[in-house]
Amino acid sequence: MLPYKGSSGTHLRKVLGFIVGAISIYNLFSGTAVSVKADVPFEVYFQDYGQFDFVALGVGTRGNPGSGEWTGAGSIVLDLPDTAVIQKAQLIWTGRSNQFDPDGVQLQVDGGSMTQIAATKQEEQYPWCCNGAAQRHESADVTSYIQPGTHTYRISDHEHGMAPTGDYLNYGVGILVVYEDASLSPAEVIIHEGQDSFFRLWTPPRGPHSQVSCADFSPDTEDRTVEMTHLVSGVDTIVDIRSNAFWYMTGSGSKPAADSVPGLIGQPGAIGYAPVDGYPFQSYTQLEWDNFSIPSGLVIPAGATWICFQIESGDSMDLAGLGNIGTPASGMWELFGVRIAAALPAAVSLTDFSVERVSVGQVDLRWETAAEVDHFGFNLYRGQTDNFAEAELIHFEPSLTAGGSPFGTVYHYSDTAVTDGRWWYWLESVDTFGQEVVEDTLTVTVPKFYQHYLPFVIR
Repeated sequence: MLPYKGSSGTHLRKVLGFIVGAISIYNLFSGTAVSVKADVPFEVYFQDYGQFDFVALGVGTRGNPGSGEWTGAGSIVLDLPDTAVIQKAQLIWTGRSNQFDPDGVQLQVDGGSMTQIAATKQEEQYPWCCNGAAQRHESADVTSYIQPGTHTYRISDHEHGMAPTGDYLNYGVGILVVYEDASLSPAEVIIHEGQDSFFRLWTPPRGPHSQVSCADFSPDTEDRTVEMTHLVSGVDTIVDIRSNAFWYMTGSGSKPAADSVPGLIGQPGAIGYAPVDGYPFQSYTQLEWDNFSIPSGLVIPAGATWICFQIESGDSMDLAGLGNIGTPASGMWELFGVRIAAALPAAVSLTDFSVERVSVGQVDLRWETAAEVDHFGFNLYRGQTDNFAEAELIHFEPSLTAGGSPFGTVYHYSDTAVTDGRWWYWLESVDTFGQEVVEDTLTVTVPKFYQHYLPFVIR
């Protein structure tokens, strides 16, 4: 289980729109008043339903402040299915500077020739320092350069900053790829790109946390699962630990307002995420960059029509269990993506699962289905305890219905590798999309010597 903390309750009233215009903030470093430009609202980059998935990865390009080495480059390895059909791909590079990257960046695939990539989207947001520096978010379409399979993409010539220290710094580079593949189960994929700075010393409603950003989707009559990825840059951990937390909420009807206070943090219905190794954003992918993902397992309740996210500067609820130590984080949120799996019908309607010991060292298993839909087959597991995690896969039985049937059928399997003692068996169905569901469990006691008996079955 992922370590989540949360509560249930009502949702906050929706307020349309984001902060617009400019507000004034005191420059904490120079002691002068500067204009603080509002965050750039996240915009839908991709949204569609089908056999889609996405990958979003990045790497820091600031360099090493300790040695003085400046790189301006980083490599990203993308592992896509060989049969993937690339739908869209975006290259993102970010930093802090008094100007946009003068000539873009260079992209190299698997050590081949360099291609100059100029930004087609440039966003800036004036934060808290330094000598006219602004947070910079630049991106460009690179769909034609992304290939199926496993490939290394090296990005160089990143020049928001030309040294690993100072007012002007590189943060990092990231690649987003949306693809379609026939092996994928149906899902709705939603990607938003934008620029949302959070800063520990801003006061509400400007900060210190990120805004609340949401994705809308169609409801379903059944629960679904969601996996998500967020790209965040600029969380500098050189001086000390940077405390932060990640919050999400899902529901229907009115959504939390983008600049509501306190947003999602600690609110009824909101769930905070606490990774087992510390705060969510700690420059885990080299200095100044974080690839933050939560795999499938989070539930989208039946009837829900939106999911909202927020990054907290600090960890006021102590989700990480570290006592909210360190300096509250400052950084920049670049992108988020979700994949909401379809609520598929059950692959199997099981009517019977039974076991019988027929001779020394042999147990016969029998099961019967009433119907099968998009069904691939069954996994049989055996264990000496009732802990499925310790069970051994002993057999795969292909479906006898060639993918599906409204009538079902009967299956048999003889296990000839059992010794005396008590054994547990698990029957797991596998659909044509690769989803696995444990259908039933039973146990049988095998004596040392053969004798006719009725098996002891527990369900």
